[in-house]
Amino acid sequence: MTVKEIRRIARNKIAQVNAYLEQKGKKRYFAVYPEWKELCFNQEEVCQTEEKKKNPFYSQIVFLLGGTKIAESLLDLALAVYFYPKFGAVLKECFGYMATIEMACQLEEGEEVFYQEQSGLYNQSSIILEYDKKGPFLYTTFYVDNRLIGYLCGDRNVDRRLLGIAELFLPERELGPIFIRKEIYRQIKEILQEKQNVVLLKGERGIGKKFLLSHALKDCGYGVVFASVPMIFKKRQDGMAIIRLIVREALLYSCGICLYDITNENLKKSEITVKEFLQQVKGIIGSFPIPVYFCMEKDVEILPYLSVPAAQFTFDALDRKERIEMWEGYSSLYQLKLDGVLLGSKYKFTPDEIKKACIQLKAREKGGRLEEGQIAMVLGEILPPVQTRGRIEPWHPNCSLDNLVLPEETKRKIEEACLRIWHSYQVYNQWNMESKFAYGKAVSILLSGPPGTGKTMAARVIADRLKLPLYHVNLSQLVDKYIGETEKHLEEIFLNTERGNIILFFDEADAIFSKRSDITDAKDKHANTEVSYILQRLESYDGIVVLSTNYKGNIDKAFIRRMQIVISFHLPDKKERHMLWERCFPEETPKEGIDFIYLAEQFELNGSEIKNIVLTAAFLAAEEGKPVCMKHIINGIKSEYRKIEKPIIMGEFGKYAYLL
Repeated sequence: MTVKEIRRIARNKIAQVNAYLEQKGKKRYFAVYPEWKELCFNQEEVCQTEEKKKNPFYSQIVFLLGGTKIAESLLDLALAVYFYPKFGAVLKECFGYMATIEMACQLEEGEEVFYQEQSGLYNQSSIILEYDKKGPFLYTTFYVDNRLIGYLCGDRNVDRRLLGIAELFLPERELGPIFIRKEIYRQIKEILQEKQNVVLLKGERGIGKKFLLSHALKDCGYGVVFASVPMIFKKRQDGMAIIRLIVREALLYSCGICLYDITNENLKKSEITVKEFLQQVKGIIGSFPIPVYFCMEKDVEILPYLSVPAAQFTFDALDRKERIEMWEGYSSLYQLKLDGVLLGSKYKFTPDEIKKACIQLKAREKGGRLEEGQIAMVLGEILPPVQTRGRIEPWHPNCSLDNLVLPEETKRKIEEACLRIWHSYQVYNQWNMESKFAYGKAVSILLSGPPGTGKTMAARVIADRLKLPLYHVNLSQLVDKYIGETEKHLEEIFLNTERGNIILFFDEADAIFSKRSDITDAKDKHANTEVSYILQRLESYDGIVVLSTNYKGNIDKAFIRRMQIVISFHLPDKKERHMLWERCFPEETPKEGIDFIYLAEQFELNGSEIKNIVLTAAFLAAEEGKPVCMKHIINGIKSEYRKIEKPIIMGEFGKYAYLL
């Protein structure tokens, strides 16, 4: 239907009102508008107008208003007032009101009208049309707005007031293929075919609730209006008005409503309870038989507040096999050369995140295979930032296995830790080890040894090898003097990082993973409870945890027993110290006459101390404007000895003692 055709309907209604006024002897009201004399159609034009009214969009609005001649008359009056504001002024002057139910009844004098029908027309019109709430319902003025005009013209975009809040899905829209959970899709489809009006879909955001629902609706030939609950109640006072607009869109297209992003947190932010939320939805929908689909997180309970039957489906987090199938499916769809097994094993993404990742990777692919580092960078951008509240902080790995000066056995153990991720699918799924080890699958690594022996660097190397972000736990913000608070902080960290595909690093872990002791007072009881909680939570954690300690003997044996990998670090021997001294100097650093063999043999230092000495020597050399030499190294050793309160013995420095 074109705007010109809608105008013709409006003009025909004006002509009908003009004839009605003439019949009632009130022609003088139209006399002040001589141009309206042209609006009196001949019979042929009236027939053309009636033919246009068979348009499906026009017929749908009339049907929603009740499908009566009075409902049609009310709509035509509202259209006439929209296109011809002067006409509205005449009606107001003549009758004291404009497009009202009373006015429509007067124009359709041959129609028998009952109060119940008038009341029903009012209730339905207050959803479909805009209206002025003043006065009795028979004299309430109704209007059409821009959205209804657009709808009559075939515009399938939702009301502009719903942009960013709601989206219209119609069955002709193309959807991507279903890679996993086809059985759930089949069950949802069967429920829809049985005309079930309330369906609850529970699971985390992005898990595929809306996607499978859309497929089922499409196959059944149904449409739906998707609406974000947090956006509906962004301003609580506008919530009812926005729900009314959403319901109108659903009615116009004879489809259902899907309310998504329903979480207890979002409802709390909107200062509304689940019960109040449902009451508002029910209050607007009223007697219209609109199917409603609720997409919510698992901890939201709606079923107890419903007075009608509802079907419920629960979407669990993807397991490793499903993640791999999703990666392989989207890699094939977007023609990407990705290792689906590796990505599915490493990253605990939702289906939505996997799709977004593949789209981003395709955009950045330039003909060849993407490097693992490039993939890791893109995938790191997909997930929302981890909510840490200062209790954990990101560390950049920037350290490779080649940077570590360690015995081969220690390096092999570090590689073994990485194998737990790389081959998890083969071991747990293909070899069915998961059936024997249903819990305790967290990759937990304990690094123990004296200070300065490379434990922190090893944690960075593991993160670099796995191409996963490393987060350091800030113990000062974690440990709390109040009973139970430390456990709460730990739980918050575990919950926020469990699916964030990150490595948690607890440095000086013996501070919170210490041994349990005999109970002599309330403090001992609390401390033991705290350790027991951490034991239980660490075992159920599905992620990567790295602990480091200088005192392995201080850690509770139950923790050590639950560690999958324990790597011991020792003070470097002469050969390793020699390598450390040499590797601490970049090629760009000028140096002259440094006796690396003597330094390695004479001074029993750990890696951290050697690094500090080299850095001090470099600054001393820079101050003098000379290359780094033994003089600067010896003074660096002296500075380090003073820092660690080690006595400086001239004989220890041998032939270089004169440089002190």
